[in-house]
Amino acid sequence: MSDIDMPPSGVLAVLPCNDVEEALRYYTDTLGFKEVFRRPDANGTLIDARVTYAGGQVMLNLNPEMAAHAGGGVYLWFRLFDDDIDALYERYVSAGVTRVEELGDRLWGDRTFTITDHAGFHLAFNKALEDPGS
Repeated sequence: MSDIDMPPSGVLAVLPCNDVEEALRYYTDTLGFKEVFRRPDANGTLIDARVTYAGGQVMLNLNPEMAAHAGGGVYLWFRLFDDDIDALYERYVSAGVTRVEELGDRLWGDRTFTITDHAGFHLAFNKALEDPGS
């Protein structure tokens, strides 16, 4: 088993899904996340997958009972460092994602925007307005 197949250390957000294959396509094709792991059951149904973005990982887990709670109140923050947040925002707008909070500078010193994924989970993308190291 490679290191990438191992469960990541630290916190791992797990999003319950009705259809892991559909969720995986959305996160990789629409949002540009990278697939790092998938696990099918004995019948070939995908029951778990992990995607990575901005140094963090999210697990997509087959759990129709929990997935029935659209978005489940889950709100994920992705801290960007090298990414161009304006370009990312424009790419997502062009892809037709549902925007919750438009791109803008916030009083706490970040440039942020928030979208919902295909299942109603809130994803916030943030980048510091100034490099704290400068």
